[in-house]
Amino acid sequence: MRPDVRSSTTVPARRKEFDDSTDPPLVVSGDPARRSGIILAATPTAKRYGILNAMRLGEVLQLYPRLIVVRPQMAFYLHVSVRIQLLMQSCFPLQEQFSVDEGFITFPYPS
Repeated sequence: MRPDVRSSTTVPARRKEFDDSTDPPLVVSGDPARRSGIILAATPTAKRYGILNAMRLGEVLQLYPRLIVVRPQMAFYLHVSVRIQLLMQSCFPLQEQFSVDEGFITFPYPS
């Protein structure tokens, strides 16, 4: 029987090993020129400055003016989501899409 991953002491060490604090603070949000919209996604580096999802872009830019703001590309996001869902369906017949980027799969029991 395999030990539970959550109780493994190597997980935090490995996560820290791959943490790249050189990434710039970046968010996905609305129009930076109008300072409108909410934060849809924030990088770990941006979160270190107190920037969280669902904050208003105008407030966030006051908090950290040098923030990099990228507009969402929903058409591309949906295109990739459909491709991933089709791949999941081919590998796992018992799967259910929950949202555009979430789903549930059923692993077969080993025989």
